[in-house]
Amino acid sequence: MKLLLKLFKFFLGSFAISFALVFSFAAFQKLELGQRIGKGLFYLKGYYEESEMVGGELRTKIVTEQGPGHLMIPLFVGLLITIIYIVYLTIKANQGGRT
Repeated sequence: MKLLLKLFKFFLGSFAISFALVFSFAAFQKLELGQRIGKGLFYLKGYYEESEMVGGELRTKIVTEQGPGHLMIPLFVGLLITIIYIVYLTIKANQGGRT
């Protein structure tokens, strides 16, 4: 049980650090019109024009959107780092019994 709690704390720490890095990266990126960062679940940010017809008049507005990548990338990174940490702990425990 202590090991699971330790691994969960490790996962949360790595998730928080990677979340801050991804969010900072996306915030400082300057996009041109029609440009996107990422695809699918790893889509971070998009910048495009949206047109709509209101009362016979065509109105265009500039839209910046945030995608699910802000959560998916840190979750994936946190999981990957935690798996690497588990492998490290397993190897360390197996070598500890040998002399």
